[in-house]
Amino acid sequence: MLYFIHDLDDNLQKFHPHAVDAMHAAAACAVIEDCGLTLTVDEVKKLIEESVRTKNSHFDLLIEQHGADWRTLHLGYNLRMDRGIVKPIAHLPACMAQFNGHAEHSILSHSHMAWASDCVDINGIRPWIPDERIITLEMYHTEPKHKGFKGFELALQSMGGPDPKNVIFTDDTAANHVMAKKMGMQTVWSSHGRTLAAEFASSVDHIVDDVTVFMQNLAQHMGLPAVKTQGRAPSLAPDS
Repeated sequence: MLYFIHDLDDNLQKFHPHAVDAMHAAAACAVIEDCGLTLTVDEVKKLIEESVRTKNSHFDLLIEQHGADWRTLHLGYNLRMDRGIVKPIAHLPACMAQFNGHAEHSILSHSHMAWASDCVDINGIRPWIPDERIITLEMYHTEPKHKGFKGFELALQSMGGPDPKNVIFTDDTAANHVMAKKMGMQTVWSSHGRTLAAEFASSVDHIVDDVTVFMQNLAQHMGLPAVKTQGRAPSLAPDS
């Protein structure tokens, strides 16, 4: 039996083109109202854009340069997010269905449970991921994915405590793979066309454009029924 631990945003789901403005507005409200920072909406927007460009992360500069509390920021941001920005990957349910009887799935997300649970329904993957298998920030707030094991341990517990060697972790943030790799998991980075930073090369086993393409390729390797997906099929061998 295989076990998947999936990141949610920009990994299991995508966003509509208008999502950027909605994300900036939600983040600005969280920064100003929840974190109490004296920044303007435009200043928050510029910091997020620079953070994405230089850090491959939305909020690093707000946290590093302005002292925003990362937990307060993430939770406030997700609580304000418009569900209408979510763009489901149409073939995701079929990708999960092809592993029926061969794999279990869970979600480990830096989001709020209300957001993550709603997104599971929007994406049509509730049959494979009940709320009990959604691990969100409220549950492991002292140890984010890139700094601690707690979230991963909770995700493993939600699936019955499998050996990490039988677990595949998928995430679009390279830094989040470090702890998973230390635990012995196979790691899959959703690159979205980005180049992997050298400091994370030893923590990433597979680089893909779309995690569903990896799932299809793996299913074929296991002799399971294939489904149609978009993008290129990556090699199952670890990337060098």
